[in-house]
Order: sequence, then structure tokens, then C-alpha cells
Amino acid sequence: MALVLCPKCKAEISSLSLACLSCGAPQSTAPKAMTLCPKCNAEISSLSLACPACGASLAGISRGSYPNVPTGPARPFFDNFWGMLTAPQTTFEEILASPRTQGIWVMLFLSAFFDCLGDVIKKGEFWYLLVFPLVALISYPVFLLLAWIFSFTGKWMGGEGDLWELFDGLIWASAPSLAAEIFEIIRNLNYSGLWRFGWGALELIAGVWSFIVLLLVLARVHRFSVGFAFLNMILVLVVTLVPLAGLYMLIRMVVG
Repeated sequence: MALVLCPKCKAEISSLSLACLSCGAPQSTAPKAMTLCPKCNAEISSLSLACPACGASLAGISRGSYPNVPTGPARPFFDNFWGMLTAPQTTFEEILASPRTQGIWVMLFLSAFFDCLGDVIKKGEFWYLLVFPLVALISYPVFLLLAWIFSFTGKWMGGEGDLWELFDGLIWASAPSLAAEIFEIIRNLNYSGLWRFGWGALELIAGVWSFIVLLLVLARVHRFSVGFAFLNMILVLVVTLVPLAGLYMLIRMVVG
């Protein structure tokens, strides 16, 4: 039996209680969100004050600092994709409650396919399309590295971002970018002025929306404001670009 907090008066009560002994408020019988004990990794209620398995106290520890245990059913890929375009915050919460890696590979392969297809249309060389599976496979560790950098730098700013939540978030936040790639391909199918302007405008809107969705995802996973999420993005750029610039200058000095 675990102790939880009454949602009304915050008194400590048994997780099996049907009503609060202090205020009499009825307790929900719906399944409670689950998380992991930070000491023994046992699955426990996110409202527990102590782990029933090892007895570790959870008092005073942020409930959002532990990785969530997925409790929801698997969601159709298109629902996730369309949701990240139209209602990213709600959809991402539902994605986090779904089984891990669901739809991740589909996103990676679709992004790689349309990226390579765009190169085929622009450059007229079909072989670009043949390498899209390799591009998708390479993008997996690239996203994982980016997620680690966002997690590492976000914690400098007081963020609580879990590596795998950030990994999923970065990939799903690219849904508007995938839409922008599709708009670009359609735009390049016709060279009339009005056609290119219309699809080009949609491509621009999708690109801007992709940036906004990424900010919302970072803010959700790190549990800080959108402003801090923007600063986190700038910090990641500094952390990645400065070493690359230094390496480039070093190579120039050695070669020159």
C-alpha cells in the first residue's frame, strides 16, 4: 500500500482509499499516472509519497523529474502526425503516454524519403532516392546526440528533460518540417509564378511553425517556460558551433 496526496486538501491517504479521511473528498478510481522509483526503479504511482517496494521517501522531490511509464494505448501514426501540426501540446502529451518509439522510425524514413525525393526533382539525379534508407538510419544517432545535448544544456538552466523524451520530442517536432519538404516538392513541380508563390508561402509557414513546435516540446520536456526553451536552443547552437568553428580554424592553421 502506498501513500498519496488527496487532490483536494493534500492530506496523506492510502492509495486504496475511496474517500479522504480528512475532508471526505471521493478519490478517483481511474488508473493513476505511473512513474519509476528513483532508487529501485519499481513502478509506482506518480502521487506516492514513498516507494512501497523499497521504502524510499519521495517527499519534496519533483514529480516531473522521473521518466514516465507509458500507460496509454498505441496511437495511429497519422493521428500523431496531424496532431503535431494542429495541436502539438496535447498531441505530444498523448505521445508520451504511448509506448516508446511508436512511429519514430516511420517519421525518420518519411523525412529521409521526401528529402531525397526533393533532391531528385531539383537535380534530376535518381540515385539520390536510392540512399534514403541510409539517410534515415544515420538520422537516428544524430537525433539521439541532439537530444543528449539539449538534455545536458537544459539542466544547466534548471530543466528536467529526460533523454528519451527529448529524443521523441525532437523527432515529432519535425512533423511541420516534413510538411514543408512536401510543399517544396509540390512547388518545384510547376514553374508558374502563382503556383510557386502559393506553395512557397505554405512552405514558409510550415518552417516557422516547426520552430514554434520545437519550442513547445522543449518547454514541456524540460518543464520550463518557452522563453527558457528559446535560450536552450541558443545555448545548444553555441555549444555545437563554437567547437566546430575552433576545429575548422585549427585545421586551417595546420594546412595553411
